[in-house]
Amino acid sequence: MSVSLRDAMNEARIGRLQWAVAAMLIGVMMLDGFDLQIAAFSATRLMSEWHLSKLQFSPLLAAAMIGMAFGSLLGSWAGDRYGRKPSLVASVAWFGAMTLICATASSPRTFILYRFLSGLGLGAAFPIATTLMNEWMPPRAAGKAISIMTLGIPAGIVVGALAASRLLPRFGWHSCFAGAGILCLLFSLCLLWQLPESPGYLLLKNRQQEAYAVLSRAWKRSVDNRPDVFRLEPKRESGRGLLRRSNARVNLGLWLGVLSASFGTYSIGSWVTVILVGLRLPLATALRGPLTFSLSAISGALVVGWLLLRLGSRLTMLLLALLILVSAAAMSAAAYTLPPGGDLFRVLFTGLAFAGFGYGGLQAALYVLAAAAYDTSIRARGVGVAALMGRLGVILSSFVGAAVLALGHESGFFALIAVLAAVTAAGVVVVDRHIPRAGGTYPAPSSLPGSSPFSPSLPEVDSRRSSGPA
Repeated sequence: MSVSLRDAMNEARIGRLQWAVAAMLIGVMMLDGFDLQIAAFSATRLMSEWHLSKLQFSPLLAAAMIGMAFGSLLGSWAGDRYGRKPSLVASVAWFGAMTLICATASSPRTFILYRFLSGLGLGAAFPIATTLMNEWMPPRAAGKAISIMTLGIPAGIVVGALAASRLLPRFGWHSCFAGAGILCLLFSLCLLWQLPESPGYLLLKNRQQEAYAVLSRAWKRSVDNRPDVFRLEPKRESGRGLLRRSNARVNLGLWLGVLSASFGTYSIGSWVTVILVGLRLPLATALRGPLTFSLSAISGALVVGWLLLRLGSRLTMLLLALLILVSAAAMSAAAYTLPPGGDLFRVLFTGLAFAGFGYGGLQAALYVLAAAAYDTSIRARGVGVAALMGRLGVILSSFVGAAVLALGHESGFFALIAVLAAVTAAGVVVVDRHIPRAGGTYPAPSSLPGSSPFSPSLPEVDSRRSSGPA
């Protein structure tokens, strides 16, 4: 007799090992965020030492992001081919080693090369970690878990900023890269020692005995009364590959949505301080703009898992995109009609708060959907290509945002954000495989003494109640 792995996991309680896996993956995201921004933290020291202008320093900042674009593809392919755990361990060790080597850079050219190479590992880690979180958490909790996991990136940026503020004045920029690299290498050893492989991946590779061992370790109870075989979700269409016909609308909608959402998010993060200073706000006050946006984004990411369960992914993301569109339109109108002063700044800061909430929830929801929308055999690749689209959006934000501000009034910048929100909404509509809203209360885990959540007598869970793909 066979039992669906996802249904069985949905019936069981979330065990200690699952919480440990989630904590380790959040740790990976924190290191990812810290490492990504470490060059920005060290910018003033690097520019002074190598006599660089801001324009000349731009390639040093962009090198890691370009590497991440390629790394997203590399990591997603490796995760599906060689396994989630070994690929994640390798990616963390790689960007740790390259970050450590960055501390030895003696010129801008060598620094750019090392940062590009470290970006390969940074980009590879995200899709693999997202896939692992999806496959280790039950459908009822996967959306919340992934959205919380994404908060590790801004948390890592905050922790990195605090660490850099202590290290830079005393020991110079080399110490930041050396410290971050050593920390990443040590954490990769922790992952190698403690992180289990995805049970879904083991079943995909017909490694039933290893899957039983992992599941038994997760719930610390006997699986002697296990079924003859666990089964994965059925494939949606014969044939293989991310680009098969049945994935066409999912691919197009996700790629369009992730690219435009990342474009809008990082455009605001990169240029809102410049805009506020241009509107005659003191720098110290203008810096509250990105802080307001970031804190609201964290709130949106925390709430989106709850929204996905109650509204489903389509309605949730359309509402968040509408919130961004209305906020951006209001900021655009205010920037065009109101003179610099209290009324204008109140509208802008309120709009940034609502737009931040929308973008924080929207970005998390898009990656939750990416992890749920693809079969196990191509899940890491699906998430990886979506992450690649996000990296392209970030790169575009650096150039297009500057061009719009140079060509027109600040209102044109916020009008661009409104257009990007509409594009994101269009991508959401194109997707034909959304996470459904919860149809009822999940069955309580079995309370029979000694019973196994993976026994053949396990009651089936209505798949419509899961957060798996519709």
